[in-house]
Amino acid sequence: MSDATGGAPQAPRGSGEHPICWVEIRSTDLQKAHDFYGTVFGWELSDFGDTFKVHYAPGHLGMGFSKGWRDELPNSLFYIAVPDIDDVVAKVVARGGELVEPKQPIGPDMPNSAIVRNAQGVHLGLFDGAKSPQPYVPAPWTAPEPVEPNTVCSVEIHGGTDLSDAENFYGGLFGWGTASMGPQYMMYDPGAGVGGVFQGHTPQAPVMIYIYVTDVMAALEKIVASGGKQIGEAAAMPGMGMFGYFSDPNGVVLGLIGPAGN
Repeated sequence: MSDATGGAPQAPRGSGEHPICWVEIRSTDLQKAHDFYGTVFGWELSDFGDTFKVHYAPGHLGMGFSKGWRDELPNSLFYIAVPDIDDVVAKVVARGGELVEPKQPIGPDMPNSAIVRNAQGVHLGLFDGAKSPQPYVPAPWTAPEPVEPNTVCSVEIHGGTDLSDAENFYGGLFGWGTASMGPQYMMYDPGAGVGGVFQGHTPQAPVMIYIYVTDVMAALEKIVASGGKQIGEAAAMPGMGMFGYFSDPNGVVLGLIGPAGN
């Protein structure tokens, strides 16, 4: 995931008008999610109805834990802030996508959400209630200051076998900036909130949420001790840092990013 110089190219900053404003994961056992993420990352998960918990720290990307997802939805989902859900749904459908869950309020007197699937087969949520601007979170490997530990720092998205399709879709609809990293990877930057990478090789992993930690190996040990599982071996990516992967007690796979050598 690096360029020929050993570093990652920096995508031009996007418009900032349509950031990733929320992420969610499937959590068949909410108590297990509460205990695991509280122990490993120090997160506080609050109830939002009987089938949902939320973690939100001001200035950082919020995360939901859902017990009520349909089986056909993926284990991880990201939401993009838009002013008009109906307009974006129409544009997604015109580009070969489809509506999966129609627009509906997320609660009484609350904003609306919807879920679509694009032509690359990726489900993405739309949310029309992100009124306050999302703080800009540079990629960990380009950030001028250290990333705050135990926060969501990057979202990897399957971009199809031809990543120019992802570039056209997210750039055209949402104003995201992009930079190629070769045939398999492309950096993206929405201009606000977190950015990440489009990958073109693993459609069965359409979305990968990454959490920043100061020591990937120590975090993986804590994850295993707390009921999670390590997936593969942690590896350093030149110019980007150390990467590791794990599944939580509900079977959802997420990634870790930390400083190289840790």
